[in-house]
Amino acid sequence: MSLLYRLTVQLVKTDGTGYAHTMLCDPVGADDIAQRLGVQANTVHIWRKRGLLPEPKWTVSGRPCWNWPDVEKWAKETKRA
Repeated sequence: MSLLYRLTVQLVKTDGTGYAHTMLCDPVGADDIAQRLGVQANTVHIWRKRGLLPEPKWTVSGRPCWNWPDVEKWAKETKRA
C-alpha cells in the first residue's frame, strides 16, 4: 500500500518573482501499478520494457518509482484503466 504525499515546490522565475505550485505525489512501484490496474506485475514490466509506460519520476532502492497520477492518466488515455 502506498502512502500519499503532498509536495509543495516553490518555483522562481528569472525576473525574481515566484509562484507556488502544489503537486499531488503518490509514489508507486510496478507491483502497486499492477494491483491498481488489475493486471499481473509481469505485464507492467513488459510495458516498461517496450517503452509504453511513462518514465519513472524517481528511483527508490534501485527500483523505478512512478507518480500515480501520471500513470493513471496514461492508463486512461491508452484504455488500460
